[in-house]
Amino acid sequence: MVLRWIEQIARVVRRMLLGPGPQDLAAARAQVEDATAQLLGPLTLLIPRLDVPSAARLLHDPERILGFALLLDLEAQLADAEGNGAAASHARGRATAFRSAAHACPQCAAIYPDPTITCQERFQALLALDHSRAEPWGSLHGVVFSCFTLQHPEGQERQALERAWIALYRIVVKGDEPARVFEGLRKAAPQEPAEWQVPALPEAPAPGGPYAVTLADLGDFPADSHAVRVAAWARATYGRWVEGA
Repeated sequence: MVLRWIEQIARVVRRMLLGPGPQDLAAARAQVEDATAQLLGPLTLLIPRLDVPSAARLLHDPERILGFALLLDLEAQLADAEGNGAAASHARGRATAFRSAAHACPQCAAIYPDPTITCQERFQALLALDHSRAEPWGSLHGVVFSCFTLQHPEGQERQALERAWIALYRIVVKGDEPARVFEGLRKAAPQEPAEWQVPALPEAPAPGGPYAVTLADLGDFPADSHAVRVAAWARATYGRWVEGA
């Protein structure tokens, strides 16, 4: 319904800009501004000021996000017609980013070049490398599993979340060696965070992140940078959970 309504507005605006008949920039801009206000409601003034991941998280509904991308495309056409190339370029860039965000992972907000790819699919591909025991992937399996678990908490048992939380706290905050942490966790599971001198598991962040680093940022898991990327993923995951919902 939302996209159909905006597509109808787009046809009207294009007629005002391209004809037939004389160009009417003022009427076209009024149409776009009115449609934007209706789509965004009380977020009308806030959304344009936010970065795309944060704005997409607030909009939440993929159809609403795509609708806003269409309106930004219209804004770019208006700016072109007004001779403002810089504004047009900015609007087109935002439109592209919002279209990508509409297909983001609903839990961690990861965005992949191919919108059909999911975090679960990429995680399974990474696990295959982990289980090969080849380096650098094999020795980072526990860290990878912890990051994925905390960034995708929906449906996870509390015991799994606490184990992942203990691991990342000890590795990120205390600087422990991952191998020693996971060896200890395997010997006496389940364990409470307090037994590891770790604060209690915080409340899970709101679905949709955004996380500064997600599974998507690990790319195709290249050997030469995998350890550095996983370390950044761990820091981002821990940091977001500390921030809370």
